[in-house]
Amino acid sequence: MEVAPEPVDDVPEADDPVVAGSSTRTVSWDVATATSTIRWVEEGGRHRDAVDGLESSYTYEQRYAIADADPLSAEVEASATAAYSREGWSCIVHATGSMRADRTAFYLTGSVRATHGDETIAERTFSRQIPRNHL
Repeated sequence: MEVAPEPVDDVPEADDPVVAGSSTRTVSWDVATATSTIRWVEEGGRHRDAVDGLESSYTYEQRYAIADADPLSAEVEASATAAYSREGWSCIVHATGSMRADRTAFYLTGSVRATHGDETIAERTFSRQIPRNHL
């Protein structure tokens, strides 16, 4: 029977937090429009991989809203940004999306953009209208 080797104490941690993350959730009520909104924002902080030096961070935000007595007013929006860097190299990926509906269709939009420094290297957007077919 083979025995596992003893752990080595000088192996670097795989993830070294550089900046701590945070998360907030808020609920608001607009008296004038009778709209409830929930917003969630998560800042992932910034981390450095101790093995290869890659730094990464992310931000994520979601917003849900609906007006009283109007279920068709419901909507959701989301955005996310992830950043990566190492020794003079960096890239950022940013994505957004939204969903809403009316009596006849669902409406979806989205975009994603990747940049390297100041240059956009890839980008795509879309907008879809999907019939509800009595859903």
